[in-house]
Amino acid sequence: MQSNSGGLVAAAATNAHMAASVEQTLNLTRFC
Repeated sequence: MQSNSGGLVAAAATNAHMAASVEQTLNLTRFC
């Protein structure tokens, strides 16, 4: 259960990082 929880946390962190990257890219595109 603990390792599964760690996996979920890692997945959430990855999703957050990807979302931030996409949002940053959209902001740069909008700025241009």
